[in-house]
Amino acid sequence: TYVDKIPASVKTMVRTFANCINLKQAADWSDCTNLLNINEVYSECTALESACDLLPSTRTAYRAYAGCINLLTVPGSSAAEELTNASQMYAQCTNLVEAEVGPSVQNMSGMFMDCINLKSMPELPVTVQDASEAFANDVSLQDLTAIPVSVNKLTNMFYNCQLIHGELTIDCDVRDFDGMFADACPATNVNLVGDSKLLDAYANTNTDGNVYVNGKSADENITAYEDVYPNGYEEIDDADPQIYEDNALPDGVSREIPEPIDENEEDTQEVSSIDENIDTGVQE
Repeated sequence: TYVDKIPASVKTMVRTFANCINLKQAADWSDCTNLLNINEVYSECTALESACDLLPSTRTAYRAYAGCINLLTVPGSSAAEELTNASQMYAQCTNLVEAEVGPSVQNMSGMFMDCINLKSMPELPVTVQDASEAFANDVSLQDLTAIPVSVNKLTNMFYNCQLIHGELTIDCDVRDFDGMFADACPATNVNLVGDSKLLDAYANTNTDGNVYVNGKSADENITAYEDVYPNGYEEIDDADPQIYEDNALPDGVSREIPEPIDENEEDTQEVSSIDENIDTGVQE
């Protein structure tokens, strides 16, 4: 089963193939140099096995492949330099075994949640801001990487990740981290290292005491942001007056999560409405 090549003029593909349960191969959109919005484009395409590489022009991909239970690897994203919104992009892709995050992603909330066969955490670019629930319920996840200084939300990031172990580098200090390690690693150990001064607080979100800080048990008296910074960001370094919002962030990166592109933007063109240019019906 397949669909024809997408016309070069297309700028948005919101829900174009959503719920096409017999579609196995994604459409070729390589000519779409102005494709901006792929929100839910293949959402719940339960037979989808492969997807084309993401394009440099695409900016938002909310739930683009969510529920694609036969997708084994994510589409190449190294060229997706404009993609900032990847919220729930691969949520419930239960057979996904390989993952990567685009170089400019800022919102990856729930990006890989419920990916129960994903074993390795991908590298996160120093643009990510919202990582809440990013790997929640990934019960096979084992290998960890690093969380960059740009991140400002960690809520439930590793919730119910039963097998995570080893070292995790964390360089960010955030206020929102409730449940970061809740119900995680019940029989394994995770060791937190890095420049963050809130490692003890993060570790204490694990009630089993299996998350350590620099090889030692976490300080049980540090459970909240205010326990370390009672007066706010200015306390982060007495020798450096620079406030945390600007600390160590690359040029052009802010801490604000961008608003998604309007899915109903009238001056864009949806594939599903271009009957004269493309046959979007599933062909056997």
